[in-house]
Amino acid sequence: MKHFLKYLAVICALTVVFWIGAGKMVDHGLIKLENSRYQEWDNIARGTINAEVVILGSSRGVSGYNPQIIGAGLNKKAYNLSYDAGSYALQASKFNLYLENNKTPELIIQNIDFTHFAANDSLIGENNMLPFRENDLFKTHFAGYENHIFEPWNLFSIKYTRNFRFIRKGLYGYFSIYDGHNIHKDGFVANDEAFKKDKRNLVALKKTVEARSYAYLLRNVETVKKSMATYSLKSEVVVVWAPEYIERYALAPELHAIISAQFRTLASQHSNITFIDLSDHAMGKEAVNFYDTFHLNSTGSSKFSTLLVPYLAP
Repeated sequence: MKHFLKYLAVICALTVVFWIGAGKMVDHGLIKLENSRYQEWDNIARGTINAEVVILGSSRGVSGYNPQIIGAGLNKKAYNLSYDAGSYALQASKFNLYLENNKTPELIIQNIDFTHFAANDSLIGENNMLPFRENDLFKTHFAGYENHIFEPWNLFSIKYTRNFRFIRKGLYGYFSIYDGHNIHKDGFVANDEAFKKDKRNLVALKKTVEARSYAYLLRNVETVKKSMATYSLKSEVVVVWAPEYIERYALAPELHAIISAQFRTLASQHSNITFIDLSDHAMGKEAVNFYDTFHLNSTGSSKFSTLLVPYLAP
């Protein structure tokens, strides 16, 4: 019996070592994937970005602000730190993680739009953080959201068993096999798709307007304004409302007027804050600049980023 228990203990120990080792190998492989979100989170946490200009936003920020164009126009290193599908709270959490080990940027460009002020209770895109499940910085900034990856049992390679495609991608990275799905460049993702009307976004905004359910949005506007005021203590802050597709812009003129007035007032009260409202720019009348009713495509982002540079130049 003693020999059997010893044998069983050895098997259990080897199994644990295997699961830990396999998890570490997949972690490393995912981080190695060039221009992937896994690699971006690693660069943020290790403090290797250190941009002079940081762009914050949600999916509109990801696809709308080209940091190569903006950086070249300002002769500064620019990085698009937008959080895809994340509203103001997740954007702030990502930026706070960035500030842990990267230098404070000289200029912060904050994109706003109607969805920016929605609440995020769940951790959007949590799978991109899988390699950092054991990282204390990620726990500090993101474990407070509803999530699966920070649950106590979800350790090492166990966290990948919910979907084996992560193991496949991790092995691709570990053995340097090309994975063609990683397309972001300095946080920016160019989208070359032709315009397609996205009725879901239009319907959601229309319901908000018809119900006049502005209260929660305006409460969150106040939260964002406080964040901008705090950022402005150490950086120049430019709050930007990028061009809206004309059909979307026409749905909520009253709500737009209320929110934009708030940020004009904020800018008048802080010398380091500027508000630029390009929501009704002529670009919004041309579907060729959008891939849906909400997001600029690569053509539109190039036009918009070029248009924005003179507003940002000192």
